[in-house]
This record gives sequence, structure tokens and C-alpha cells, in this order.
Amino acid sequence: MTPSHENGYPVAHTTPIADRIDAPKDLEVPTPISTTEGMLTWRALELGDAPSLLALFNEVEHDDHTPRRTTASDVADLLASDAKRTTNTICAVDGNGRVRAYGAVSSASGDTTIVRAHVAGAVSTSVRGQGLGTLALAWAVARAKQLLVEIGKPVPARIVAFVSDDAHDERALLAEHGFAEMRRYSYERRDLSDPIGQVTLDEGLRLVPWSPDLDDAIRLAHNDAFADHWGSQPRSPESWAEGRAHFAPTWSFAVLDIAGKASSGADTSAGAAGARVAGYITSSRNPENWEATGVKSGFSEVLGVRREYRGRKISKALLVAVMEAYRADGMDFADLDVDMENPSGAHHFYHRLGYVPFEPYTMFSIEI
Repeated sequence: MTPSHENGYPVAHTTPIADRIDAPKDLEVPTPISTTEGMLTWRALELGDAPSLLALFNEVEHDDHTPRRTTASDVADLLASDAKRTTNTICAVDGNGRVRAYGAVSSASGDTTIVRAHVAGAVSTSVRGQGLGTLALAWAVARAKQLLVEIGKPVPARIVAFVSDDAHDERALLAEHGFAEMRRYSYERRDLSDPIGQVTLDEGLRLVPWSPDLDDAIRLAHNDAFADHWGSQPRSPESWAEGRAHFAPTWSFAVLDIAGKASSGADTSAGAAGARVAGYITSSRNPENWEATGVKSGFSEVLGVRREYRGRKISKALLVAVMEAYRADGMDFADLDVDMENPSGAHHFYHRLGYVPFEPYTMFSIEI
């Protein structure tokens, strides 16, 4: 593992990123490449590529035995922004316009103490081993460097990629391009046919369903709860709203401190009712994934508890509530992912509740 610094941040910098990084001034797409499927040409993704890109994702996920499937709504999210699509994506297409490989770069608004650019990509299994992955990743890393320079903050920077521990070729490719292992994670699964149990919250705490008027208060509670988590950055309203194609309001909950209601205007993280959000859990549902994998599960996206409320069984109460909601809607499993190196021992907490690992993955990074 690459040594990490406090809370996941490298040594602080006061110089602009442009002075610390060899970002190219201009970035051209790679030249056409000859493959066993004929000549492939490179360009940015287009809106009309959605069906072909979805087919590529599903082919790769099926052949690599990935336990999740990309959906049409996921692809729509990826292609939604004209500006981001034309500058932050690349794809290799055959003579029929089919996408055979792609690369993409993204960043999240709200980063303060470190700025991050995320790279992702995929290559059709039928043309692997012919240099497409190398070209796509090289382009994505170069674009990520440009993006970090455009952000321009005099803070540490990081280029990030997440990859399954079973994806040996991808891991080797990342290492060849200067990435190093930084952090271990795991998807966890809990069988809902097993007893769930019950939790009684302390007096003054109330578990309530998610509602639109609570959403921004939950976002602010999240920023507070994750302020001491490794590598976490504040979520802006824009980044909080991103990637919600599968958001499940009826599977999301908050715990409110109704005994310590904030005075009017005194606490911007209080909901419409004035009660402070002590903890929360948000979920997603993906019927297309159930159909493709044959497994019906709810996914707990984010679980957090403010520091001053920890040790009061709020996390357990939220997980019990969400598991009950999943089971009531016919789900067979509850899924989530966890930082395996979290010093709080979160994975041990999940294991005590019956969750078991089913897909480990690693964060690779280039530290700048």
C-alpha cells in the first residue's frame, strides 16, 4: 500500500497545481488502431452512442462476472452534459459506429482540502490485448491532469481509479501508468431471510423516512459525519444531486434529534421541522440489475452519524430500518460497500449484523 497521510491527504501544497503537474497544453485523440475487428477510430462520445455504450458495459460486466449491471439510466447520466461529454470522454468505434472501448474523466464539485479527478474505462472482451486499454487510459490520465489544472486550487491533487481485485489486467495497466494501490474496499451482502432484530433509540431521537424537505439537511449532516473519514470531501448541493438515477426515497431514512430542536435560523443543518439530523441512510434500487444478475437486493449508498451522536445505536437502527424496508418490498439481500481500512472498524460492525464480503476492490491513485 502507498503510505497515506492524515485523513487521506498528501502533504499540503501552496503552489498552483499547474506548477506541480505535467499537464499537456493540447490533447488529441489517439490515431486509428488496427484490431482483429478491423480499424477502430477514436472520438468523443455522442448522445447517439447510448445503446452501443450500454451494450459494451453489459458485455464486459457479463464476461467479467461483475455482480452489478450498468443500466440505460446510468448511461444517460454519463452522456447528459454536452460540455463534459465532448471534453471528458473518448471512445473507439468500428466501421458500424459500435463503441468497442471508452474512457472517461470526472471531478466532483465541493473538493476543498484536496481536488480529485476520477478516471474510468472499459474495453470489449473481443478486442482486449490489442492496445485499446493503454490508449484510453493514457488519454484519460492526460485529460485528468488538464482538469486538475483547470480547477487550479493550491491544494494537493489526486487522480483516482477504482478496480475489482479480480481485474488483474486492469490493475497491471494502472501500475504501468503510474498508479499505486491506495485503499481497500469491499461490497458486502446480507441475507434478508435471516432475523433482522430490533433497535430502540434513546428518548429524544426519532427515525423518520426521507423527505424532500430533509434532503439538504441530510447533505449537511453527511458533510459533518464524514469530516473525519479518510479522503472524504464536502458534498456541494450539485454533487449531492448527481448520480441519483436509482435513488430510492422509500428506502432512505434519517434519525432526528427532536429533543434538541434548533432555534429558528440557528442551525442550517436542521430540517423543515427544526430537528437536527443526527444520522441518515440513503438507498438505491436497480430493477435492471436484478433482472441481469438474478439477485434482488437493495443497496445502501451512504450511512452516516454525526460525531456527537455516535455510540447511541443510530447506525444499527438505520440499517435495521432499511433492511426491513428492503424485505417488505420483496428483496432477498441488503448490499452496501465499506472501507476495509476504516480505523473505526466499520466492516466489523457490518459483519456483526450479518453482512459478508462478496466483491473486494481497490482504489488506485496518482498523488500530485
